[in-house]
Amino acid sequence: MKERLANGPAAAAILAAGIGCFAFGLATLVEHTVGPGRQALTLYPAVGSHSGTTAVAVVVWVATWCALHSRWRALEVDFSRVFLGALLLIALGTLGTFPPFYHAVGTAVSAVLGTS
Repeated sequence: MKERLANGPAAAAILAAGIGCFAFGLATLVEHTVGPGRQALTLYPAVGSHSGTTAVAVVVWVATWCALHSRWRALEVDFSRVFLGALLLIALGTLGTFPPFYHAVGTAVSAVLGTS
């Protein structure tokens, strides 16, 4: 009988990718809907605020991957749950990058705050 290997490291990589995608979508949403967001996310002026958006997403992805890997490296986790969670986070992150979505959110935020 073969010994089962821990699937924690693989699950950590997949979930971290989902969390990184979600962070990218959220940062994109902030970049386009929050007034000071565009300026705060500008790390390199030649690129603009997209430089900060991608930097935030990469830092979140790497930090999450390291934390999950160190915690799950010897464990066998429910891979299907992790995979479905990652797919959901990827879908939500992708939604945050669509201009019609972040324009609608920006309009709604402006209406609630009474700004134009």
